[in-house]
Amino acid sequence: MTTRRLAAAMAIYVGIALAGLTVEEEKLRLALWIFTAGLAVKTYIAWLQARKG
Repeated sequence: MTTRRLAAAMAIYVGIALAGLTVEEEKLRLALWIFTAGLAVKTYIAWLQARKG
């Protein structure tokens, strides 16, 4: 995974999190943010592993 792909993925995750602001149900919004944060962490870890080679 390249740095450019990491940046693109993180930008998409930010967009999903911002879209969650429109969700009126508080528990659903929180679940969406936790899920998105988990994906972001998983993506970052994959990027770190790819850098090590």
